[in-house]
Amino acid sequence: MQSILVLTDFSDAAFKAAQYAAMLSKVCKSKRLILFHAYQTIPVVVNEPVVAAGRESLHEESLQSMEIWQESVRQFTDPSTSISFFVNDIDLAEGTNALCKEASIDLVVMGITGKSNLEKILIGSNAVRLIADIQYPLLIVPKNTPDRMPAKVVLTTDLKEVKEKISSSSIFKFLDAIQAKLLVVNVARKDKDVSHLRTEIMDLHSLLDRYTPEIHYINHPDTIEAIDEFAQHHQAGIVITFHEQQNRPAALFHKSVSKKLAWHSRLPLLVIPL
Repeated sequence: MQSILVLTDFSDAAFKAAQYAAMLSKVCKSKRLILFHAYQTIPVVVNEPVVAAGRESLHEESLQSMEIWQESVRQFTDPSTSISFFVNDIDLAEGTNALCKEASIDLVVMGITGKSNLEKILIGSNAVRLIADIQYPLLIVPKNTPDRMPAKVVLTTDLKEVKEKISSSSIFKFLDAIQAKLLVVNVARKDKDVSHLRTEIMDLHSLLDRYTPEIHYINHPDTIEAIDEFAQHHQAGIVITFHEQQNRPAALFHKSVSKKLAWHSRLPLLVIPL
């Protein structure tokens, strides 16, 4: 992971994510850490000078905050890692995708907090919306995440199209970089015959056996609760899940596992887009 992008709204939760990203950059020997703040001004009256003045003021304030952030984050990174920043008047998802493409970003990192219902709505909704719209791996870091690299990571699988999902994703780059113990978990809502899943299970082993994973099959009525409990019980540091991109109208009404995990997980969540 040579290039990591950190999204910030200058909150405490965002700074925690930046610290975590800096720690990752050290372990992965990343060459670049980029900070990005996207704001979007909505003019009330077209061609009014006050609108332009307000936009310029907001941009200048954002630049000043970014300069402070850049110096604060620098103390957590390796001296060989360059730190730069971008500030733009643009939609967050649109700006993130554009910058990722332009800068060849390997991983996007953002913070999330569940301290209060209001914070969860304001900050958490950004994370959930990005899951639907972003086209690059997204690591969502809760505010209370420990300042240490994970010794174990949990990969969730529904045992559907395993080969297509895993082989076409960037998960190998991440697993190779962090060198953590891999735990794979499949959650079924009731006991069922899995003989028809033999091909999927064989694909799972053929793709991941080089990491000597532990593979677990769990029966539980609530998939999200089961994954969270499993990760906590095994003292995992990151949960990895996949998210299938959909058209915008469908995404608004679709409650995917990845979105639900973003709301409820107490651990960093890595979302791999498909």
